[in-house]
Amino acid sequence: IGNRIFDAYLLAALGCALEGTSPQDIDRALENFGFKMGPFRVMDLVGLDVMWHIRREAGDAAEPGWALLGDVVARGDLGNKSGAGWYAHGADRTFSERSEISELLATAQNNVGGEVHALAPDEIVARCVGTLAAEGQRVVAEGIAASADDVDTVFVLGYGFPATQGGPMTYGLS
Repeated sequence: IGNRIFDAYLLAALGCALEGTSPQDIDRALENFGFKMGPFRVMDLVGLDVMWHIRREAGDAAEPGWALLGDVVARGDLGNKSGAGWYAHGADRTFSERSEISELLATAQNNVGGEVHALAPDEIVARCVGTLAAEGQRVVAEGIAASADDVDTVFVLGYGFPATQGGPMTYGLS
């Protein structure tokens, strides 16, 4: 339940970045919504190389969002463990924006085409949380999860979805 839905959420966040919103603004919007960590901080924590390996093995590497992740990994930027990923990581557990990522995003945005513009925080939340709810509905429809409540429980207890929002399925219905 969790990994499949969370992958869709990460892909939505990468899509927001490809449209022109910085990883920092995406993380900030979702953290202000109530997540303990935004998706780009999560990716840095897990390890970008680990996430890229999984996507490559699944045959998703050509998808523009995952290809962007691959571009970051190709630079040798693996996240916390290498000291650089979407963010620069300090020894004291601080993190900061990287100009190299802004440049990489600009190149990726040109390759994807379309209008480039930063999304407002409420648009980021709607897109990313809406993706969680939509993929959750597919998981329930396919019988992978028994109910929407099961999806909410997995995300609140296991993936840091803000309990005050009731879970992605409950929030998606409001």
